[in-house]
Amino acid sequence: MLGVLATAALLGVGVAIATMVAPDSDPELPATVAATGTPSPSARADREDRPRKPRLTARERAARREAVQAVKEQGYTPVSLAPYRPDRDLRVLVGAPTGDPNGGRRAFFFYKNTYAGTDTMVDSARIKVLDRGGRRWVTLQYRLYGPDNMPCCPSGPVARVRFEWTGESVQPIDPMPDPDSRIERG
Repeated sequence: MLGVLATAALLGVGVAIATMVAPDSDPELPATVAATGTPSPSARADREDRPRKPRLTARERAARREAVQAVKEQGYTPVSLAPYRPDRDLRVLVGAPTGDPNGGRRAFFFYKNTYAGTDTMVDSARIKVLDRGGRRWVTLQYRLYGPDNMPCCPSGPVARVRFEWTGESVQPIDPMPDPDSRIERG
């Protein structure tokens, strides 16, 4: 009996000391964060409500690997896999010449799992996939050269060009920018 009372007294003293020594909790933080340093259940729920990037299925990963291989067979390496959207009919990867990551860029199109061609026959200085578009179209942005730009660094205006799958090939819907303003200068 004395042992139980002694243990209770020791625990009480420990709680009293901890209360005196511990800093005041921040009124802005939920009690669970202030006490434990972990998010409250409502904070976790908010994070879980955010849209997540869907994971690719095994079949979609295999199709993307085939697309990457097709780009490599053309002598290019994809600069990012993010633009490739297997949920669209028209898919795109932007590649740089293999062995020259600072070289020009070219967009490689795929209709479903079939290689469908490139945006142009010559590399552009900078290409960005703006919008993966609808099921059969995509928008690319080309950074153009200004009058005094160095070869490495186009900083002129941008041109947006939509490309569409016509049923037989990929065609630009909007006019392509002048080659002299978008082609990498050497």
